[in-house]
Amino acid sequence: MRVPPASRQPRLTRGMQPLRGLTWGGTIYHACVIVAGAALVPISLTLFPIRQQAVPELLYLAVFTQLAALLPIRWRRGTQTLDTMPLIAVALLAPGAGVTLVAWLCMFDGRRPSQHLELWKLIFIRAKAALEFGVPSMLIALIPLSGTVDVPVRTMLLAAGSLLIGFPLMAGGFAFYGRENFWSVFSTNVGFSSIRSVVILAIGGGALHMLLQMPAGYLMGIGLLGLLMAVRSNMADAQRQQVERIQTLELLAQALDARDPMTELHSQRVSDLASRLAEALGMSTLEIERMRVAGLLHDIGKIGVPDAVLKKAGQLDAAEWDAMRRHADLGAEMIARHSALEPIAPWVRTHHERWNGSGYPRQLSGEKIPLGGRILAVADSYDTITGPRVYRPSVLSPLEAVAEVSRSTGVLYDPVVVDALRKLHGIPTLEPYAPDGRLAPQAVNAGFGLLRKRPRFRMLTLAMTASSLGDPLTAIAVVVTAYALMHSALAVAATYALRSLAAMVAAAALGGAADRLNRARLIIVADVVRALLLCILPFTIYRLPWILFPAVVILGAVGALSQAAREAAVPHLLDSDEIPGANAVVAGATTAAQAVGYPLAAVILWALSSTTPMFIIDAITFALAAGFTIACGNLGGGIVSRAVGGALRATWSLPPVRLPLLIAGAAALLISMTLPALVVLAYELASNGPRAYTILEVVITIGMVGGAVVLGWWTGLPVRLATIIGLLIMGLLSLVVVVSPWLALTAIALLLASIGNQIYVVGNRSEIQQSVPGDRRGSVMATRAVIAETLVIVGAGAGGVLTGVIGGRATYAIVAGGLIVLGVVVWARGARLGEPRPVLQIHGTAPTKSLSQDVRFETPRSTEGVRASKPGLFRSTLVAEPPKETQDREELGA
Repeated sequence: MRVPPASRQPRLTRGMQPLRGLTWGGTIYHACVIVAGAALVPISLTLFPIRQQAVPELLYLAVFTQLAALLPIRWRRGTQTLDTMPLIAVALLAPGAGVTLVAWLCMFDGRRPSQHLELWKLIFIRAKAALEFGVPSMLIALIPLSGTVDVPVRTMLLAAGSLLIGFPLMAGGFAFYGRENFWSVFSTNVGFSSIRSVVILAIGGGALHMLLQMPAGYLMGIGLLGLLMAVRSNMADAQRQQVERIQTLELLAQALDARDPMTELHSQRVSDLASRLAEALGMSTLEIERMRVAGLLHDIGKIGVPDAVLKKAGQLDAAEWDAMRRHADLGAEMIARHSALEPIAPWVRTHHERWNGSGYPRQLSGEKIPLGGRILAVADSYDTITGPRVYRPSVLSPLEAVAEVSRSTGVLYDPVVVDALRKLHGIPTLEPYAPDGRLAPQAVNAGFGLLRKRPRFRMLTLAMTASSLGDPLTAIAVVVTAYALMHSALAVAATYALRSLAAMVAAAALGGAADRLNRARLIIVADVVRALLLCILPFTIYRLPWILFPAVVILGAVGALSQAAREAAVPHLLDSDEIPGANAVVAGATTAAQAVGYPLAAVILWALSSTTPMFIIDAITFALAAGFTIACGNLGGGIVSRAVGGALRATWSLPPVRLPLLIAGAAALLISMTLPALVVLAYELASNGPRAYTILEVVITIGMVGGAVVLGWWTGLPVRLATIIGLLIMGLLSLVVVVSPWLALTAIALLLASIGNQIYVVGNRSEIQQSVPGDRRGSVMATRAVIAETLVIVGAGAGGVLTGVIGGRATYAIVAGGLIVLGVVVWARGARLGEPRPVLQIHGTAPTKSLSQDVRFETPRSTEGVRASKPGLFRSTLVAEPPKETQDREELGA
């Protein structure tokens, strides 16, 4: 087929180009946001027109918004706008059309299109603001609220809408423009401080709206604007003074570096790199600025070191080394005399300490070294080996220097800081293995592909699905049989209590069995025992009714141990980054199986009026599960050094899992409080309470399955962030349940909340599995089950009491507040400085490549017997010796 010449091709095809700086995907994304924001104007004018009586106040707030947009607070790193406050007030006054028009027309911030600022960027910002405030305002306007809680509740919901719409939209824009991962951009820029700022400004917007309802409100509003201008002026003065102070310190650093021509501007380069590393590690703005100052002054103690030592080309003798090593203490003492600089003194003192304790002056190691000192160590060493010195004229390129620093990860340098250095240079991070085999938390990767990619995991998933299908059958059969035999509600309650109690006691007392024993054999034996027991039970229970209770105890205890072993086995079959996706698949499959099991039990009971078939079918599912488990092969365990008992103590001895376990317990307590409250709400929302309750339960089950499906296809979501998102979704949607007057809206809110519940569960479970060594996973998962089961019982009881005293809606409000607070606390805790982090370690072999190339490492699934095959090229904490004084000064940090 003849191809027409380019000159004859359609003009449209040849002329179409993506927006400057964007790919076609980024162009389509920005175009969609802009079109959606523009389309919102006529939609909002039709559905939520501006009330005539609101026009004067709306014009006032429009001017207020424009002035606020022109008065941003410019920080040393970035700009903070104040227009959120008046936009919240506009959204409260004129939801829909009013806030959408103000967002489009009154947010000119003084910037005009230019060669360096494309028009589409300015339009995108307006469209994002219109969607960020317009959509939530219309949805919230549908909620019937009145009284004293009206404005506060709407204000908080608008703040939540701003967080859930505005931040992701902007993160998506930055991700496409910078060609970065969305969740990396989102998690880097959205933290506790940004959420706090939005909430504070939202509260100010609510206050402004209420202020304008007063007779003198317009005058008071002008005063509030004047206050904002005064605050901005004071901050500008503070910024100017800070710049002058930094410039003074830079001058001092230049004077110090001028003693040796080869170290010219060394301190400034260290300062710049240290601040960038601090930013990459999520430190606060204040800590980043302190890091910058510490970099400028890290070598100030060398003012007391003689020139003969600093400029000596050969090896230093013992006395000269002593003089050199004193500069860290001397510099810290000089800095500590000034109160404004005192916080950075420990960083300067420890910037020559090394991860393995071989540094100076205190020979600190690991987390005992302040994070600032660990950052300075990497920045100082990197700049040293990329520049000439009197004792070494050769230099390394930036990528060679990163590779050289990476070789000493876990030996000389904090692996977390080294990973930050690699990210700054666009190099993949190192595989996060700890000396004891513990894996650092990874991100959620797509899980459904694992069913095809990992046959053994597929078999384990089938085993867990089969077991979950039979569980509802036994649960219903036991309670129906107990009541049929004894005609007592107390007997029914006893079966529930005994099974839960047996599971908790077995997991607490014998949870270590999932590590001590071969997991595959433990699971198979447990399934076979349950299958045999269920086959025998229906034929003996009518002659010996009392046998039901010990049977329930055995089923609960064996089931708890089997479940802990299965959850511990999942990571054994996968790579670290596959664990979250695998958990999503397992959660979806088991939840769906249980959703099928309950109606199947009802159909069998209705059709046959007998529980015997239910016991037999469940026995068959356990037999199938045992067969699938046999096909899995080795699932780990068999660690003879682990005790069968003491799971709780062994788990609490692992610091990385403490926070996720506390999260699991708190969330279980709060979520279970809604169990009795939901029943009361169902009767309040509909005349047919039982029917309404059934609908809500079905919706919740659908949401649980849907949440697992979403995570099964969702890639790149960090597990800690998944936990936070899940908690916040549940909390915010629970607020909708509190104010909803309609069954349909309540059902939608519960559907979305249950999706958030599944996201939280998968994130929390995956973080725990990734943060513990393989030989303790059984104990840890058993402990998680004990904590969750115990607090579910406590929460259900507390929820019943609260619902009886203050009502179902108030109980849901308490749960909503608790979940939101828990999510924010977890977010803040995850970003807090000095948090114990997983100790990374490189495993595998390094290929013989040029140092200018990236160094890649193959990661084994088992850490047993791993050794570096080329110690000359590659170091790991398993084989590396502490550096000796005869090594280069870079390793000693001189």
